[in-house]
Amino acid sequence: MVSEGEREHTLRTTVIVPWTEEAMRVAERYNLDALTTFNMTEVSSPLMSDLHPNIPGLCGKVRPGIEARVVDENDCEVAPGQTGELILRSDRPWAMNHGYYKNPEATADAWRNGWFHTGDGFRYDEEGNFFFVDRIKDAIRRRGENISSFEVENEVVTHPKTPTQKVQKHLLKSDGVTTDTWDREDAGIEIKRERIG
Repeated sequence: MVSEGEREHTLRTTVIVPWTEEAMRVAERYNLDALTTFNMTEVSSPLMSDLHPNIPGLCGKVRPGIEARVVDENDCEVAPGQTGELILRSDRPWAMNHGYYKNPEATADAWRNGWFHTGDGFRYDEEGNFFFVDRIKDAIRRRGENISSFEVENEVVTHPKTPTQKVQKHLLKSDGVTTDTWDREDAGIEIKRERIG
């Protein structure tokens, strides 16, 4: 429900990242022309949406002047819906970074096969929409499956919150340990901490 005066502001167009259902509600509530993007220091917004996208999690489509692929560990393109690494290149010389300062090894690794390797896990659909999944290094490997830590975090932060979006810690504490709570120590698993350095 829109309160009186909420739409009386000078902000008209905004970029919201990540694009979630909540972002859509904010744009509608405040009468904003909103869009979303994917951006990196190395390349300026290679993916961009139209105004008012209606797909949660969207990063956009490839903008003019950029080529994008989602590939496996051998740089072979994956099928729509599968997760791989987003790689990019520009049709204009020097439109993207040309390397990392005093780090030729990182430059060679990032720019292998003539494409810039973002280090980001993505998937795309048949319509050319791209979706961020996770940083490749942050993926959780479980029983041969890569699980997105980003998606896990997003799910966790949806429960339980106050109206001002703070975690209701007292409710978490009151739930406490239940009969079906798994306990690492009871299972006989011991984690050893070692100091490095």
